[in-house]
Amino acid sequence: ILKWSTGNYEDAVHYAQKALQDEPDDAYAMMVAGLSYERLGYPNRARAFYEQARTRKATPSACSVRSAIL
Repeated sequence: ILKWSTGNYEDAVHYAQKALQDEPDDAYAMMVAGLSYERLGYPNRARAFYEQARTRKATPSACSVRSAIL
């Protein structure tokens, strides 16, 4: 999330996807990827990650927030 919080969205996507290779069900990494893609102007990619994260048990509060915004 450090890369995302500093505005380095390309790197944030890279690290989130790398985390997902190791842990495919990591909802936190899915949310970081979604938020990054949203900031990069790819709403469809962002939505796909948000929807995947919503089906996972981890980070339910973050998923709820993103669902409310969408």
